[in-house]
Amino acid sequence: MAPGLGLMVSVGDRLGGFLELSSATARSLPLPPGQVRWFRVALGAGVRYRFDLTELYLEPALSAEAAWLRVEGQGFRQNSIATGFDFSACGQLRAGRFFNSTFAAYVGARGCAWPLANRVGVTGVSDTVALPVFELAALLGVSAGLAVKGSSGSGPSEK
Repeated sequence: MAPGLGLMVSVGDRLGGFLELSSATARSLPLPPGQVRWFRVALGAGVRYRFDLTELYLEPALSAEAAWLRVEGQGFRQNSIATGFDFSACGQLRAGRFFNSTFAAYVGARGCAWPLANRVGVTGVSDTVALPVFELAALLGVSAGLAVKGSSGSGPSEK
């Protein structure tokens, strides 16, 4: 479990596209005699569809992400930092409530699969540790947007 932050910019009405920047705080994995601290900062692009249900909405989405990965050894004879890139495919589902034509609040869930089997090793240690290949996140947020002229939507078109 790690707290994180995401920022999404969405365009379109019911069917739309989006860009999303997301990250979580650093997490640790044991690798005796020390540990590995790591985190990813991801930029994704995807599509979403909004089902309007009066004052509520349901919004499934799919995206692909590229991430910058930072890994740091701690508690070893010689600690070092390594960086690299990773890729994922994500799916999410949001349920929200419109407060007016500009603001809404939502809850949801997001899952990402990281298909590259990233393993971290340390010089002088014979074992390696695998980074998680699947992540699940709970979502809680607000959205704000402006309706585009000619749009028939009932709520925010940008998040």
